[in-house]
Amino acid sequence: MKKLLLLIVLFIEGFTCVAQNPVLWGIMRIGGSLGQGTIYRINGDGTNFTVAHAMGAGSSQGSLVLHPNGSFYGLTVAGGGSANGTIFKYDPVGNTYTTLYSFNTSDGYYPRASLFLASDGNFYGMTAQGGLNNQGTFFQFNPVSISFNKILDFGLSNGNLPNGNVVQSGNKIYGMTTNGGSAPLSGGVIFSYDIITNQYFVVHNFLFATGFTPFGSLIKGTDGLLYGMAFGGGVTGHGVIFSLDPASNIYNVLHNFDGVNGAAPNGALVQAGSSNIFYGFTQQGGANNKGVIFSFDISGNTFSKLYDFDIATGSSPNGSPIIASNGKVYGHASSGGANSLGGTFSFDPVSNNFNVLYTGSFTNGGFPDGDLIEFNVPLSVNDLVSESAINLFPNPVISILNIDLTAFEGQQLSISIIALDGKIVSKSELTASPVSGISINGLSKGSYTVRIAADNQIIYKRFMKI
Repeated sequence: MKKLLLLIVLFIEGFTCVAQNPVLWGIMRIGGSLGQGTIYRINGDGTNFTVAHAMGAGSSQGSLVLHPNGSFYGLTVAGGGSANGTIFKYDPVGNTYTTLYSFNTSDGYYPRASLFLASDGNFYGMTAQGGLNNQGTFFQFNPVSISFNKILDFGLSNGNLPNGNVVQSGNKIYGMTTNGGSAPLSGGVIFSYDIITNQYFVVHNFLFATGFTPFGSLIKGTDGLLYGMAFGGGVTGHGVIFSLDPASNIYNVLHNFDGVNGAAPNGALVQAGSSNIFYGFTQQGGANNKGVIFSFDISGNTFSKLYDFDIATGSSPNGSPIIASNGKVYGHASSGGANSLGGTFSFDPVSNNFNVLYTGSFTNGGFPDGDLIEFNVPLSVNDLVSESAINLFPNPVISILNIDLTAFEGQQLSISIIALDGKIVSKSELTASPVSGISINGLSKGSYTVRIAADNQIIYKRFMKI
């Protein structure tokens, strides 16, 4: 049969797609039947809230990260053999929770953020305490061999006390520390780590005048630049939005928070597809001094406050926003709400409607710190099909990724592209032809996972955008 080529426009710029009610997963820091928080899922419209797992081996202040094997991986700040925190795996199909590694004082402990899956197949992360100087560590974890490797002990000169996640650009891992470095007042650093040469390098020392003490994480924009926020410093002392060019290590302040339109950003930005628009939260400032939702257009450095958090509906988000496949912004309020335990919310950037989806409780969990992740779990373990069932070509790929779907010709498929941080960057529904081509021009260079859902079967396959 002559193969037909169907070019799927994934509307990456606007996240336009058929799906209207995404399934979201997250972590609550306290509560649940064991008191240490919960792993939960909820529909994008607030229906079908379900506690999937009660955390009993220590609470988590980070987020779930999706691996191509269909399982979530995460970190806890306590529990484990030494009561210093753990690396865990949660299988949403079999509903099984497994502790993979227990942190200790020598290798680092109290990991406050999340893991990051790099292109070499390893997870990378940081601890806020422990290590040689008791100022945190930078580590690598292999999910296949279940092996842990401490890469670096943080200290005064190379940065210390990290609170965020790392991100990848090319062969380098980038991260931030909240304190340390060679600048006056030791306001933290941006660092790089080359996964090929194993070289660690401080690329920027934070100064109060241009941004200070970052608590959040960097993200890589589709333009190749890294974007982030500093919790304090800047012109008014309320923090800044900045960019870093990984090619030149040039740091630029893009926006100074002024308190009225937000202050003390504590998470990371998220980019709306390949557009120039980023969304973010601040923990403080705004009309009620409980934080804001904002957008930022990098084409003109235009800042827009979109929503003021308040105590009644949830306040002071510690985490970062996600943009789900329906185009809405989702996040966690870390406090406030009807029970003063925070909750889960959605924000529609088209209508500016804010909705509380879940109100934190001691029964089901509260005080969330991390980010949400969109993932529609397979119905059973038999639904996970070997990745050999499909072929991707060319791989690595520049602009059009072809998928051999001969075995599924005529079936209705849902195809998602998942970034290394577990976030869905595009989603589309289609009727399969023998060969389907996906435009990935809007994606930045790096490693991604294709997720194909067909008749209750889930297939995962990795590819590299170059």
